[in-house]
Amino acid sequence: MNEYTKTEGRIIRLTIAGHGFTHFFEGAIPPLIPLLMLSFGVDYFRIGIVVTVFSYAYGLGSLPAGFITDKIGSKGLISLFFFGTSILSLTVVLVNGYYAFLIVMGAIGLTGSVYHPTANTLISHRVRNRGRAYGIHGISGSLSLALTPAIAALMGARFGWKSAYLVAGLVGIFLAFYSLTLPEGRIKREPDGKPEIREAAEEELPSKMFLGAFFISAASLGMAYRGIMTFLPAYMAENFSLGNTDIDKVSVGGIIATLSLLSGTAGQYITGRIIDRRSPEKIYTLISFAGGSFVLLMSFTRSLPLLLSAICFAFFYFSAQPVQNYILAKHMPPRVRGLGFGAHFFMVFAVGSTAAAISGFLADRYGLSTVYLSMSGFFFLSWIMTLYLVRYTRKAPLHKLET
Repeated sequence: MNEYTKTEGRIIRLTIAGHGFTHFFEGAIPPLIPLLMLSFGVDYFRIGIVVTVFSYAYGLGSLPAGFITDKIGSKGLISLFFFGTSILSLTVVLVNGYYAFLIVMGAIGLTGSVYHPTANTLISHRVRNRGRAYGIHGISGSLSLALTPAIAALMGARFGWKSAYLVAGLVGIFLAFYSLTLPEGRIKREPDGKPEIREAAEEELPSKMFLGAFFISAASLGMAYRGIMTFLPAYMAENFSLGNTDIDKVSVGGIIATLSLLSGTAGQYITGRIIDRRSPEKIYTLISFAGGSFVLLMSFTRSLPLLLSAICFAFFYFSAQPVQNYILAKHMPPRVRGLGFGAHFFMVFAVGSTAAAISGFLADRYGLSTVYLSMSGFFFLSWIMTLYLVRYTRKAPLHKLET
């Protein structure tokens, strides 16, 4: 991080840790489902309700979190996120019933919803090379999503399902106190002579058409991701094998899903390196079209071609995340940037989560391959929206950083 100042480095380290921390709670429940069902004496449907409550709370809370960020700044809210989520995670140790667990996970979803709009606003206001910062930030979230299932499953099997939440809570408390060391305010001229970043406080918002196109594209990719990943292990187990090995189909599906998610970290890194120097709108257009093409391939390929298509899908999907964040930071005036990020993550997480139900209906009626055929359509809808973003950028003045 030599290209960053001391304060910027502290912000990046905290947000890297925070992004991995918040996505732990998204990824921990699925591998613990057998233990949770045994502990509470419930079926898949009731565990599914827990996931749904958590996911909707995680998305719905983003809107007010973004609004409040614009009013009071990021520092207090990001500390609230760490303290609140960590304490709630520790209370899981005291949970002995299904409904108590449901309530606690809904509360964790609400406190966790604070993170994305707050952290992304913090990076946009306080870090100069923010394209690279968004890329690094995205990688930590992807790694957490990829590694959490294995970590939670191993800890749950050895020490009980509550152990993963206990460790997460203790780590979060440490990060909460570290977050208190962040200074207030936006970027100032540093003693080393680096140029100040000037941002007008009363810039006009982008057009309604621009905002509509951007948020539709974000919701479309969010729905595509949720629909694809919900059934990816099952789809891989059905259509991919590792030859004559003794590995069961369920494990094969999980391994392939993890490989796909890990490939996304490479996409985020590469995109983060180039969007500070290239048009993010044009990059977004390429990503949406390429991602949709590989999802379409997934709908009618098998074995190795299917594996390669899944890896390429993840590469391009996760590449979109730093680009989306950069576009919002570029076009949204500072006074409402937190609200912009809040609306963005509401679209991705809350609206996007509805695709799980859509995919389940399609899988039951027409087979798993139709899930990927239909989800490619969401990618291409996003691509159509990105074409307007490119056109808008050519004609309209940009809300951007000037160095």
